[in-house]
Amino acid sequence: MIKLIKLYSIPATFDPIEFKGGINLILGEKFSQDESINGKDKKTNGVGKSMSIEFINFCLLKNADSSRVTKIPFDKFAYDTKICLDLVINNKKITIGRTIGEPNRPSIEMDSEITLFNGTDEALLYLTNLLYLDSRDDSINRPSFREILGPLIRDENSEFKDIVNCHDLREKIPNADLIKTHLYFFGINPSFIKDIKMTFKEIKEKNNIKSDFKNRLTESGKKKVADVKAELNAIDLEISKVEDSLDKFRVEPIFQQNQDVLVKIDSSVEKLRISQMALRYELKRIDSMPKVEGIDTSDVQIVYDKFKSGLGEVVSRSIDRVLDFKKKIEKYQNILVNERADEIRIEIKKIQKELDSLDEARANILINIDKKDSLSILKEGFYAYTKKKDNFSLTQNNLEGYERADREIGILKIKKDNYFSELNTIIFEINDVIKDFSKTLAVIHNYIMGTADVYFDINTVNNKEIVRLDLRIPDDGSHSVDRTKVFIYDIGLILNKNTKSRHPMFLIHDNIFDVDQDTLVKSLNFLAEQENKIDFQYILTLNRDKIENEESLGQIMLDIKVDTIASFDRRHTFLKTEYKEMD
Repeated sequence: MIKLIKLYSIPATFDPIEFKGGINLILGEKFSQDESINGKDKKTNGVGKSMSIEFINFCLLKNADSSRVTKIPFDKFAYDTKICLDLVINNKKITIGRTIGEPNRPSIEMDSEITLFNGTDEALLYLTNLLYLDSRDDSINRPSFREILGPLIRDENSEFKDIVNCHDLREKIPNADLIKTHLYFFGINPSFIKDIKMTFKEIKEKNNIKSDFKNRLTESGKKKVADVKAELNAIDLEISKVEDSLDKFRVEPIFQQNQDVLVKIDSSVEKLRISQMALRYELKRIDSMPKVEGIDTSDVQIVYDKFKSGLGEVVSRSIDRVLDFKKKIEKYQNILVNERADEIRIEIKKIQKELDSLDEARANILINIDKKDSLSILKEGFYAYTKKKDNFSLTQNNLEGYERADREIGILKIKKDNYFSELNTIIFEINDVIKDFSKTLAVIHNYIMGTADVYFDINTVNNKEIVRLDLRIPDDGSHSVDRTKVFIYDIGLILNKNTKSRHPMFLIHDNIFDVDQDTLVKSLNFLAEQENKIDFQYILTLNRDKIENEESLGQIMLDIKVDTIASFDRRHTFLKTEYKEMD
């Protein structure tokens, strides 16, 4: 269970918001006509209702890049100001702290011990483990902390159009990534979604490979694969004929007499070329070495005279002996470098002469063969053989790649179908849970809309959508009815005996009630009746002018004054300052 306690900052830059159990209203107020300085003061939008929710979400480690909090200019909200949220997760009281300047270094305090994290991933893992600390259902792959918060704190830009898509519609998140948390609430293991999604990805990759091979085989669709197979058989037969001809040629006397000699010559040439390459490499290394820098005799004289004056007669040596030693060093260096280089050049020339001699011997043999047109026959036969063999090998490899990809796709499709079969079995097994949840939705819809005409079901879809949660109510598809449908679904998850066991019993709706007045009043009255029946926390932003008439007539059962935890207007905004969000 998640329950918020207090939102505040250090140092204090906005008035703290303290939360309670049950209904928590954050209202947008307006001034009366007499109090208003200008018409702008009467507006209830832009006063900070949504931004206060953003601050809550920011503390609950929403991605900083998609948070409006990080777009507040630093001159309006100091980058090192710590935004704090006191809350309870599974009976453990913690404080999450985060700054705009370093949003990826949050802190979590529990039992007077503060842990500073070097990344939000580590902090989210900490919160995920805390969220499931008392859970005994280890057989289910549970959503992460942020995944489970998705449908609990719906993004206002989701426009409340769909019960599954709870994020900004511009993000275009696939249904398979959105559905996991909803399945978890119903006791369906979300790991099936991951497995099926991965299989779809593998099938797509194999289809791309198969398509690539097919384009090569068919020349981008100019042929059929079956025709290519027939052509391949014909090429194979031609290659066999060429090989037979070459075999007959090899047994002719003129070829047989010289074959052994040519083999020996080629073997000798190969060995000599390897030796020649090794010597050239060594010579290249010697040439690339830095040249030996000679020491000028006058420099030696200056250094010698300088040190001799301090050494005394006992250890002094004549300059001639020093210079003689210098010459010996330089001579040794020349021997190491220059003489070895000369030796290598001589060896390379010697090998080249041997190679020239062998090439001449080979040429004489080939000329002798060519006198009887044998060489021409060999050249033509080998050229035809090589060309057909290369063509055959290329086509054969493409065909094998195509058929291998096709087989792998078939195996993956069987694997995918098995996953779907298991998933369908699980959905069938929880059919009673689905029916009971449908009844819960019918009760809520009947209270608000005056009819129990509600349809809800969970079905698999054999495509990338994978699973569909289908909730239908009369006249859905319109702006107001779709928002009502989302409200009914979200509250149903909290109220239903089966789904609430995995639900954190915590919900935030920011500006969901852009609906007709009758629907709004009945929705609030339904909440009022549930407030004392179950233990949950529901935070709702609302403009006061939407309810002030019905409130004055006593049509609203909620105690607006008691349930209001914060209210803002144009003169008293949430952050107490005007600013324009940065791009």
